[in-house]
Amino acid sequence: MRRLGSVSICLMAMFGLSPARADLVDFIVNAGANLAAFIGQPIIFAGSAADPDNGIASVQWDFNYDGSNFDADPSANGTLMPLHTYGAPGTYQVALDATDNGGMSEIGTLTVTVTQAQSFVVEAGPSRSGSVGAPILFAGFAADPSSGISSIQWDFNYDGTHFVPTPSANGQLTPSNIYNTPGTYEVAVEATDGLGVSEIGTTTVVVTATPEPSFLRLSAVLLSVVILLYELRTRARPVSRSLRARKIPRPLWRTHFGCRVATRRDT
Repeated sequence: MRRLGSVSICLMAMFGLSPARADLVDFIVNAGANLAAFIGQPIIFAGSAADPDNGIASVQWDFNYDGSNFDADPSANGTLMPLHTYGAPGTYQVALDATDNGGMSEIGTLTVTVTQAQSFVVEAGPSRSGSVGAPILFAGFAADPSSGISSIQWDFNYDGTHFVPTPSANGQLTPSNIYNTPGTYEVAVEATDGLGVSEIGTTTVVVTATPEPSFLRLSAVLLSVVILLYELRTRARPVSRSLRARKIPRPLWRTHFGCRVATRRDT
């Protein structure tokens, strides 16, 4: 039996849950929103799993879940944002299975509807986010049933007018890019079909500053404490002068084992 947190206890009372089920209230698994995609289109899933009491030990995905038998895809083990492509049209149920450190598992599901592209389609994929200095994955798509696709290029800082391709991403539908400055960037993918016709699809990426290491935050806290103690000691000094004005004997200071210790002065 897992330890019940205060939130679980409150929700148990609110909804009339028994203790056996109250420990599941904090365990949340969400596979994400329903999606639509084309055949051959890379899909980035965005699941989430949280258990404040025990934490998450493992996550797995089944991209064609039948509702009872969970068949994990090894390529997606351990990630909440896997990449998957479907090769046939249809409606697929996708399941995310998360297990906490107490050995308890929960499943979240979503539906993906896959169809065949009927015309020249170019998409840069969903909006993305990440940190400075970390690779950010994009998932584009291009298809032309009549003449096929001859080339694909990416511009990771598109100004809306001038397309400046990044050579290292040529020919890729799922390239990664590293940004060195925080900000919001427009990203464009340009695909050219077999007839020489080009189309552009765009998306956005929000890049944030890299979080400070925990030891730097701790150092900042310790420095603040030292400054506060110094200020308190400085403000306390006038008290000794007021004691002298009242002719109240000031304590004698003696050194014991390297420390100053106040001792009483007999009057």
